[in-house]
Amino acid sequence: MKIILDSNILISAIIKDSKTREIIVYSGYNFLMPQIVFDEIKKHESLLVEKSGLSKSEIWKLINLLCKYIEFIETETLRPYIYDSLRIIGETDEEDCIFIASAIALSCPIWSNDKHFKVQNKIKIYTTNEILKTLE
Repeated sequence: MKIILDSNILISAIIKDSKTREIIVYSGYNFLMPQIVFDEIKKHESLLVEKSGLSKSEIWKLINLLCKYIEFIETETLRPYIYDSLRIIGETDEEDCIFIASAIALSCPIWSNDKHFKVQNKIKIYTTNEILKTLE
C-alpha cells in the first residue's frame, strides 16, 4: 500500500524509538512525502537533537535510515493539485494542503494523527493505531 506521511509522523519517528519508527522500517508499505516537507524538517535539526537526546550525527544517521523507506515527491509534481487540496482542507489548515495534494496526485491515503485531517471526507486518513490494525 502507498501512504503519504504527514511531517509529524516522520518527526515522531526521529525523536523517539517507537511503533511509528517500526512501522516505517518494517511494514513493507510504500511511504511517500512531499520533498518540500523534508526540506523543512532539515531546518529544525537543533530541535530534533534537543527533543530526541541524540547527537547531530545520530540524528542524521537515523534520518538517512528512515529516508531509505520514503520516496520523496517533487513539488512541481504537486502543483496541479494544490487548488483542489485547498478546497478540501484549506480553511482547516492551509499548510497541510501539500499532503492532500500528494494524496490526490497519487491516489493514496495519508498517515497522520492530526485530527483536523478527519474533518474532510475526500481522502482516507489513517492514524497510527489504524495503521497498526492494517498490519495485524
